Amino acid sequence: MKNPVNERNASEAIFESLTQRIASGELLPGAKLAQDEIAQTYGVSHIPVRSAFLLLAQRGYATMVPNRGCFVAQMSLSEALELQRIRTSLEVLAGQQAITRIGRAALEVARFTLEDASASRDVNAWSELNWRFHRALYEPCAMPRLMNYLDLCWSQCDRYLRLVWQAETYQPHSETDHENILQTFQKGDWAEAEPLICRHIDDATAVMTRLLARQQPPM
Repeated sequence: MKNPVNERNASEAIFESLTQRIASGELLPGAKLAQDEIAQTYGVSHIPVRSAFLLLAQRGYATMVPNRGCFVAQMSLSEALELQRIRTSLEVLAGQQAITRIGRAALEVARFTLEDASASRDVNAWSELNWRFHRALYEPCAMPRLMNYLDLCWSQCDRYLRLVWQAETYQPHSETDHENILQTFQKGDWAEAEPLICRHIDDATAVMTRLLARQQPPM
C-alpha cells in the first residue's frame, strides 16, 4: 500500500513542476498533458498525477475534458480582464484593512522583497517575489479568508502577469509603482495608496491586453 503522505507530496511536486512549465510557456495552451508519461517521469502511480491535474484545473492552468484527458488551458482576453477586475477588488479591500495595521516587520519584508525583485532577471523568481511583495503589504489585513482568495486569484493571474513582465518596457514602470505603493503604506496614507494600486493593476492590464491581442489568430 502506498503512503498517502508520499502520494500527496508527489502530487504537489508534479503540480508545481507543471505550473512552472505552463507559466513559462514550455507547455503551450492546448497541449495535452500525458498522464502515463508524467507518472513514469516521477516514478509514481496515476493517482498523484490525477490529483495534480485536478489542482491545475482548479487554479486555471488546465482544462479537464471527459474521455479525452487534461489539456493546458487557453489564454483569453476575457479571462484576463475578469481576473484583473477581481484582483483589483480584493487588493483594494485587503489594502484598506492592512494599511492601518501594518508594522515595521512587514514593511521590511516588502522592502527587501522589492529589492530582490528589482534585481531579478528570471521570470520564475520574479513571479514569486512579485506576489511576496504584495502579500507582505496585504497580510496585516487580518482577514485570512480574504488572503486565501487573493492567493487563488494571483495563482490564476500568474500566466498573464508573466506575459506582462516579459515586455521589458514595462519592468521599470512596475518597479516605480511598487516603490510608490510601499511609500504610501509606510506613511499609512490610504487615500494616496488606493489610486496607485488601481492604476498599477490597470496599467498591467493594458499591456496584457495589447500582448494578447497580438497573439489572437486573424479572423
